[in-house]
Amino acid sequence: MPLHPLFADRLHLLADDSLSFLQKHQAFGAPLSQYQSPQLLVTDRTIDGPAGPIPVRLYSRADHGGHRKGHVAASPGLVWFHGGSFVFGDLNMTESDVVSRELAHRADAVVMAVDYRLVTDSVKFPTPLEDGHAALRWFAKNAGHLGVDKKRVFVGGVSAGASLAASVSVMDRDSGQHLVRGQL
Repeated sequence: MPLHPLFADRLHLLADDSLSFLQKHQAFGAPLSQYQSPQLLVTDRTIDGPAGPIPVRLYSRADHGGHRKGHVAASPGLVWFHGGSFVFGDLNMTESDVVSRELAHRADAVVMAVDYRLVTDSVKFPTPLEDGHAALRWFAKNAGHLGVDKKRVFVGGVSAGASLAASVSVMDRDSGQHLVRGQL
């Protein structure tokens, strides 16, 4: 499968020896000026987490299941975690923003991207995991208000975010809440 031109034009950045590891990945994952987003409702907010507020971004189609006139069924929901080796990344990076937009549009889902706390000298693991679990619980608790079918809540992510999604699923199972229907 060929790499999409929006990303193929950036591939050389990963091999640029004049850039640090972090600079390479930030340049590769910078927002895509050529990208044209589908029509969506996008809302930034913060939710409560065990170590303080967690920034999140909600994405849904303007006509998604919970708001479509005459449509009874709510949409599936996805809690999405960006990558970045637990030390970089945010809601604006391509693998968070663009992926969330496309998933919300193509799956007619409500997607919540989570800007979990990154590991620093003063923030240690498992803080990102605790933020992720708190985000899942908030999303499930507010599913009805968000137009999400509580029985179709999924978690997903890429790279470090995929690790968080898997770990949050295990935490959910072990807690006995069983909020997660599946993983992406």
